[in-house]
Amino acid sequence: MMYNNDYTTMNRQEINKILEEIGLSTAEVSVYVALLDGSQSVQEIIKITNEKRPTVYYSLNSLEKRGLVSKTGKEYG
Repeated sequence: MMYNNDYTTMNRQEINKILEEIGLSTAEVSVYVALLDGSQSVQEIIKITNEKRPTVYYSLNSLEKRGLVSKTGKEYG
């Protein structure tokens, strides 16, 4: 299945359900979906998800350990 920002292939509820079924927490799901929507910084993710900064960092680390996201930017090359 494909994902795009218009949710034409899958809607947000379907995506959330699948992510929860594979074991992601509610916070991890909201952070992951924010990234899929184009968020590029922790500040953007916090604003979109209304999660607290430590929760966002914890979720990002967890998603990275699962191989679902990776760090990018000047600091990471």
